[in-house]
Amino acid sequence: MKFYFNTPDQINGDLAFNAGNYEEALAYYLNALETLNRHAASQSKQLHTDFYDAFVHVLADILATKAELIINKEDFANIEEEWQPIPGMLQEMEIVYHGQLSSKTNIVVNEETLKTAYSALAEACEIISDEIIDIIDNDENGSVQNLPSSLTLSKAIMWMQSSLMYCKKASKEISLACHLGYLNLLERQYKSDSNGAIVEQMARYIEDEHLFQKTITEPLEKLELLSYALLITVTRKQDSASLIKTCEEILDTITIEDEENQIVTDLLELIKLERKNSTIPEFPMEARDDMVECIYPEEDVFPTAKKDCKFQTTLDELTSSDEAMDLSSNVPPAVLMVGPPIDISSLTPVPMSCPTPEQRQVMSPLQEMSLFSQDSRLPTFSTMMLNPLGESNIPSFHIEEKKRQQVGLPSQEGLFARSLFPTPSLQSSSYYKAFIAGFEKIISNNNTADPKYVANLLSLIADFFREYRATGIPKRDAILIAFDLYQHVLKIYSGHTIATEYSCYLLRKHKKILRPYEHFGSHVRPEVNSSRDPRLPFVSKTFFKTAVEEVFDQMDTLLATSTEHIITNIKGLLSYVGDKLAEGAITKTPRPEIREKLFTAYKAQLNDELKLTPTSTYS
Repeated sequence: MKFYFNTPDQINGDLAFNAGNYEEALAYYLNALETLNRHAASQSKQLHTDFYDAFVHVLADILATKAELIINKEDFANIEEEWQPIPGMLQEMEIVYHGQLSSKTNIVVNEETLKTAYSALAEACEIISDEIIDIIDNDENGSVQNLPSSLTLSKAIMWMQSSLMYCKKASKEISLACHLGYLNLLERQYKSDSNGAIVEQMARYIEDEHLFQKTITEPLEKLELLSYALLITVTRKQDSASLIKTCEEILDTITIEDEENQIVTDLLELIKLERKNSTIPEFPMEARDDMVECIYPEEDVFPTAKKDCKFQTTLDELTSSDEAMDLSSNVPPAVLMVGPPIDISSLTPVPMSCPTPEQRQVMSPLQEMSLFSQDSRLPTFSTMMLNPLGESNIPSFHIEEKKRQQVGLPSQEGLFARSLFPTPSLQSSSYYKAFIAGFEKIISNNNTADPKYVANLLSLIADFFREYRATGIPKRDAILIAFDLYQHVLKIYSGHTIATEYSCYLLRKHKKILRPYEHFGSHVRPEVNSSRDPRLPFVSKTFFKTAVEEVFDQMDTLLATSTEHIITNIKGLLSYVGDKLAEGAITKTPRPEIREKLFTAYKAQLNDELKLTPTSTYS
């Protein structure tokens, strides 16, 4: 008998899944599972290995599809009821795989099959937790008592715990942001009900995950983790002097903008309360010096750098080092005691539909997001969507612009239009200019007239945001930034397969975010169609620079209170692209010398810029 593989149910299910039609895909997969169950019921003897192989695979497909349906949900009130069949299917998949298949060869399923399902479930659980918190925070009545029992803080914690569990089963690295997010949920629960068991749960988690042994470069992240340790210490009525001194040392290094961050204000309130309730002794100066040296070790390199690479440039060589964090020796023991590169040629473009004229008038998601910057109610240029004729139609703001007369200049057709506000700080502006200078150097030295090379570079920048590597930028905004960058890639080189594939992928994966703006994923008309056009080098480089500047504008808006996060992202982005270039991600062979040129030009420009600006704590 022909089991699941290459049957109409699998073929049609996979086609529907890849097209983002998850309801249809689930129907095919469930029908395949029913067929397998009927076969099993009709057999009186031992089932064949091929049957178990197909059975585990179809269960994994069903679980991944159910996860996608949950990720794209609009209403989470009945989420527990919809989740009910998932644990049983998951257990059945694991039992059959480990009992019948794990030791077998020449089968289709393997550990990666299971990990794919775990990974999808982890993302779904995290989404559910985030959605519940959003509902609680945005409750119009101002009282969580009016919300359904499935939408409570304790439920959000439960879903986040499930997400962390599935991440571990999928062998996925849990980001520091996820760790801190989970601790934040526990802290909120403790503030809500004053249950001391929650504090002990926080202490166990910090200890089990070795959070104080992790290297942390961001002062706000250091302070957030220390604030949870301080809460534990204060609640247990233990000596908090050393922790408070450590916090104060780091607080002295933060920017004026960061002083208004909620993490800082909450920590200062906790310190104030602890000082009021107890006498904090003066900390010996020698101990303070030892502590600072422990918190700020000398070693610091690009986070994604490969040590065995010949041309590896350290962060110290580019700028002065960020502070790394190893606070394990500064936390009283009692606190912690409780009882691969993508192959472009392998991808095939997916055809997309052309937008209607009406669709071209719709504002982009990031334009809506930045319609009002901070507390200002004044529209900025980033709120205006310019159509191909250079005109803008926005309700209440009838702004017109003359048609562009100069051939080759980029039009503002992306998700972001260039914004005049907010103005970047002197420090971040220096890093922006250095970043651009680095890329201009490698573009001018490599295939200047070939738009594909320039498009490949911009695609790597888009990948950085798609992979959620940017510090301090919410996942939703990272998705929008990545999607917009891929559209710019297609304007430079319309045949770029990765940009085409990921545009389609993001539209399928994040329908709830991108559904109103699907027309941005339509076929993008390249500015220059002929490879012999003399404008080609100018157009490609101009579009590249414009796209990057738009991203910088968005970072200035999203991270307006944290210049340090902006600079961290520029460094991280430079490191990420540099490593990809050295690995040969966009060339046939590894090219570490391109990364070296990028870093050298960046460093030279940054040094020049910083000489022209006031003394900076970020340089």
